[in-house]
Amino acid sequence: MINVLVPITEKVEEFATFFENHAKANTKFYVGVTEDLQEKFPKIKGVEVHVFKSGTNREKILNSLHKIKLKRGRLVVVRRALTDKEFDAMCNSAADIVKFKTHHNKFVSFFKNLAKKIIKRIFAFNYFDDISGIAYNENLFELMMDCPNISMATRVDRYVGVEFEEIEAEGHPVKRIYNKWVNALWFALGLLVMLGSFAGGILIFVFVPKIWVVWVLLILMWWMLAVTTFCVTSIRFTRAIAVGDLNYEDGEEIEKERR
Repeated sequence: MINVLVPITEKVEEFATFFENHAKANTKFYVGVTEDLQEKFPKIKGVEVHVFKSGTNREKILNSLHKIKLKRGRLVVVRRALTDKEFDAMCNSAADIVKFKTHHNKFVSFFKNLAKKIIKRIFAFNYFDDISGIAYNENLFELMMDCPNISMATRVDRYVGVEFEEIEAEGHPVKRIYNKWVNALWFALGLLVMLGSFAGGILIFVFVPKIWVVWVLLILMWWMLAVTTFCVTSIRFTRAIAVGDLNYEDGEEIEKERR
């Protein structure tokens, strides 16, 4: 049995075509769609539709779909409409976990690898480059169903002792979801604190003719604290861009429609 969890907040037509092409006897689609898109979603055999409040984001819908009682088998999480080749590779691999492999130029790869090293060192986890789709073999079914947050588990790589297979992605990766304004403000705050501290310290050195050594040490400590603050906010900003917000609650389901 292949269980496919699909949260939909856009591009209903593309997903509908995807379902029609892959609805088989041994494949069951569990779809979460927002109320404003419900009317656009066609009736397709083999698809169980759950309707959520308009504005519910993709990750909250996914966490709610994870609570459904599924039949034991392969678990596939899909965040965009996959191509035939991508979906078949996800469903037919013998590996424990199947994920997408992405390619970047040297410039982008350098910064992505740097971000991964920083996040690994600070937060003690890696992350999946492309979260558009990920599949778990049947031997991981119980583990994944007991997972408290499937959204995080399909974005953050903390798996040990499992076999991975990377397949070529034919579509564009889906974007991570995070509060852009909050994260930008945190980054700006850290930057302003650091720049303001350096400016304040320099003004003291310029306009105060004689400064005791103890005051010099205090200013240096002030600068170190400001730089540390900027580093912390920068790391937080980097993690949000790479992974998205970590924790999401369940979405508010309005109705369930079996098809």
